[in-house]
Amino acid sequence: MYMRRMDIFNKKQDEGMPHKEGMGGGQKEKRPSFFNNIIGTVLIFVLMVSLYSFIVENNSKTESIPFSQLAHDITLGNVVSIMVKGEDLAISYTDGAEKKSQKEAGTALTDTLANYGVTKEQLGTLSIEIKNPGGAGFWLLNLAPIFIPILLVIFIVWFLSRQVRGAGMQAFSFGQSKARFIDPNDKSQLVLFADVAGVKEAKEELLEIVDFLKQPKKFLDIGARIPKGVLLMGAPGTGKCVTGDTHLVTNKGIIALDEVPKYFSVEKDGRVEGLEVVSVTSPELSLRLVRASHWYHLGEQKTRRITTELGACVEGTLEHPVVTVDEKSGNFLFKRLDEIKEQDWVVIGYDTNAFGTYTKIPNEDVAYLLGVLTGDGCLTIRNRVVFSTADEEVLTRVQEIAQKFFGKKFIQTQSRKYDYELRSIKAKALVREWGLTETYAEGKRIPEWIRIAPKSFLVAYLRGLFDTDGYVERQGAVGFSSASVALIHDVHVALLNLGIVNRLYERKKIQNGKLQFYITVYGDFIERFQSEIGFTIKRKHLTLAALCIRQRNTNVNLIPCQQNIIRSIWEETVATTSRQLNREFYGESLYKNTKRYMSGERSPSIAGMATFVRGVVELAPQVVTLPEIAYLKQLASGKFFFTRVKSISNGKADVYDLTVPHTHNFIANGFINHNTLLARAVAGEAGVPFFSISGSEFVEMFVGVGASRVRDLFKMAKRAAPAIIFIDEIDAVGRVRGTGVGGGNDEREQTLNQILVEMDGFEPTEKVIVMAASNRPDVLDPALLRPGRFDRRVVLDLPDREDREAILAIHARKKPLAEDVNIRTIAERTPGFSGADLYSLMNEGAILAARENRKKVSQFDLIRSIEKVMLGPERKSHLLSKKEKEIVSYHEAGHALVASVLPYADPVHKVTIISRAHAGGYTLKLPLEERRLQSRKEFLDDIAVAMGGFVAEKLLFDDITTGPANDLAVATALARSMVTRFGMSEHLGPMSFDDSGKMLRGMFVDREYSEEMSAQVDKEVSKILDGARHSAEKIITKHRAVLDAIALKLMDVETIERKEFEELLVLHGIVPKRLEEEKKADPTATIV
Repeated sequence: MYMRRMDIFNKKQDEGMPHKEGMGGGQKEKRPSFFNNIIGTVLIFVLMVSLYSFIVENNSKTESIPFSQLAHDITLGNVVSIMVKGEDLAISYTDGAEKKSQKEAGTALTDTLANYGVTKEQLGTLSIEIKNPGGAGFWLLNLAPIFIPILLVIFIVWFLSRQVRGAGMQAFSFGQSKARFIDPNDKSQLVLFADVAGVKEAKEELLEIVDFLKQPKKFLDIGARIPKGVLLMGAPGTGKCVTGDTHLVTNKGIIALDEVPKYFSVEKDGRVEGLEVVSVTSPELSLRLVRASHWYHLGEQKTRRITTELGACVEGTLEHPVVTVDEKSGNFLFKRLDEIKEQDWVVIGYDTNAFGTYTKIPNEDVAYLLGVLTGDGCLTIRNRVVFSTADEEVLTRVQEIAQKFFGKKFIQTQSRKYDYELRSIKAKALVREWGLTETYAEGKRIPEWIRIAPKSFLVAYLRGLFDTDGYVERQGAVGFSSASVALIHDVHVALLNLGIVNRLYERKKIQNGKLQFYITVYGDFIERFQSEIGFTIKRKHLTLAALCIRQRNTNVNLIPCQQNIIRSIWEETVATTSRQLNREFYGESLYKNTKRYMSGERSPSIAGMATFVRGVVELAPQVVTLPEIAYLKQLASGKFFFTRVKSISNGKADVYDLTVPHTHNFIANGFINHNTLLARAVAGEAGVPFFSISGSEFVEMFVGVGASRVRDLFKMAKRAAPAIIFIDEIDAVGRVRGTGVGGGNDEREQTLNQILVEMDGFEPTEKVIVMAASNRPDVLDPALLRPGRFDRRVVLDLPDREDREAILAIHARKKPLAEDVNIRTIAERTPGFSGADLYSLMNEGAILAARENRKKVSQFDLIRSIEKVMLGPERKSHLLSKKEKEIVSYHEAGHALVASVLPYADPVHKVTIISRAHAGGYTLKLPLEERRLQSRKEFLDDIAVAMGGFVAEKLLFDDITTGPANDLAVATALARSMVTRFGMSEHLGPMSFDDSGKMLRGMFVDREYSEEMSAQVDKEVSKILDGARHSAEKIITKHRAVLDAIALKLMDVETIERKEFEELLVLHGIVPKRLEEEKKADPTATIV
């Protein structure tokens, strides 16, 4: 009972579930590679063969002589003795030589020698000893050739199976399902719809599934069948999220959550490759690196920020859970941010020891220099690197480093006694390349190349930082201060990673009233600071050493709320101990401290808890088997720090989420954060068992393994019915059949076939629902999507214009924007952009501003970023001749003019003849309002706009270039879709055809309609294109003056923005398109 409550991370797994093992402290266990295993096997084989050959060779070194030679030597008197072993003879000579021979089988030795002429007298001088064959050597030589190969084969099979098990595959249980099981009665793992943020429509659809599972009889009584499957399409990580500035400890060092795409490969569907985060594993409660499968950017949401007495803080959605301590039971418990109250205990994970493996910084000396410059340096003066110090040790080391890497030393300034400067463009460039930025004190951060560097670089940097801005208080603390809150948070997380718990706080300076931020290390962690970082400056080093020698108060690292657990252990100990409980016993410190712990008078420290555990085990050794003892040992392991919540505030922020498949939690800002899936919330609402597995876990190199695992998974679910099976990334096994290398015999396809068979085999009374998630429903096999399998499909849409505006506003808060920035305009220009696209847009804008040495991001930067994301980078090296420039100008003017005149075409936002990607120029059109449907008239106008460039070239130059090729392809595709997909042909009527054909073995086969019908389709497509061309010709001919004006303007300035373009239209009598509310707001306006 107690262990079930305590083990909040446990996913009750079937035997054979793979566990990711690793070293403690966040380091992965290193396993030998496959190549090394093969080399090891070969070496062992060679060793065994060599040993056997050595024994046989040594045995065969004795000279062998024929029997006739033996008889002759005996007659000569040269033989002293003969030893008979079966048919073998060992012969000793008078000169000490040893030889061997063989006698005739079945005949006595003396008879054989007599036949060879040896007399009885000569035999009498010999010593003949008969010895029966036996002994270890005899049996080894005779049996080794038989048993050594057998033993070798057994060893190889065992060795390989051991390696397979080590990889998490369970050598002799391939067919067992690897699904994780979540018990509906385990309240610590319970997830409800209230725990999932947003996606209201999706939750409403899934409530019907919950009702099916809760009350199946109600539906069965009226003949309704329970749905067999639900397909979730879109990002499944919606819900529990934290803000982008949250620090993650990863296999590449410390990075912000919103920077994950910068360091790892993130696909459009959110899948992330190579990312490992520190997570708490179960049941041992250890901190290890585990793989994260998805990263999501979920836009702006309401958030709650909690700050602890330690100064650690985390901001996330209201539903986001972090680990707290239950005040009644003392167990770890996930609690939502909106349920956490002030004075609640939260758990901070530290000593994670996860660092990067690569950096641009040459060595630890340079890292130390960067720490000094961060603490007391300045880069804001042009072509100069400046720093201040009054400590000779720091100055000497910095000068040595500068001479080595810059070729010159710092020079003391004349204005200030302790200021030193280095006037060098090279030095300034190198320092910036290593990660320092030209910013004032408030904007300083730990450089990127330090955060992702190996441990020794981070330690050297922190030592330089503490040498300058650090201090040691004789009262018992080590501190550091800065005007930059971002730097303080960076250092806070870095120290936690090194195992040094530290407190953050802020104060206003008396001189100017500005905030100054502080970090303090005290208590048990001062010694850890000394051993990991320490000081280079002698006076600080000696003060720190003296501080570590003195007795310190250890009551800063307490384990709270353990009264009940300690009481139950103590009662068991007293009841079973063999020691006499007399006055001496009750006078010992163990009893006195335990009494205080049980009453709540005081909480045990890490050291006090370890002493308590040792004491009760010595009193009653049998209590060591209690689960409560194991739990307290884990709490006293020095990996968790407990701190109360000090303040809570609400806000709005851009939020991000991770999916961590096996442990479902990750360490961020020190807090233990949870992640979940919408599918699991369905199981929580319905109160049924939940089986989860990834689609890729079905696939193995061995034939039949996937199908066997499918059978085992469904067998378990049926046994636990009503239940939910959740298959994440189902497209790994659910793609269209017939496209694999092996055709229908492909292992993946056999797995898919088994899934289809199992879903078909469900009876109405089995009450098992299969839920699956995929970001690529278009590649799924049609058999999966038909009724009777996945009966429900839940879709998550991209953000609309209002959502995009809100998301952009959040991203903009982190960047200095110029006064001309209009977020609404950017939102209007980005239909179809996801949250990640909008993040990239804002990031590109900031990069453009920085590249051009501007301190603020302007509207022009953001507009260019949109075009870069949508159309690719500018091709500035692609220079047009005068004639080509004229052709491209009239071509784009043709598009823009037709779009402005036709009533159902989208308005023009920009026209340019600057090349991007493979286009010589482009016309950017965007809708006035978001729309989900497109009418026939809108299609026809879009086709006419696409033909505008072609028509302009034909009419003006009486010739056609290759420029309109892409326009014609777009127009033709739209026209064919109107005829074959949307039934918009006037001649063929409302008919829809499978125009794309079907895929078979990776190739498309012919369409399913006749050649005659195909000819009619082609005829209708041509008719639509001809109509669009005539429409464009009519407009361009009628408004030739406008066309010339636009083209001439383009030849002059190359780019025309929306305002200028619409001014040109008004001058020639064409009314720009605008929203009705804008017309009412300003009837005289000429622009939208």
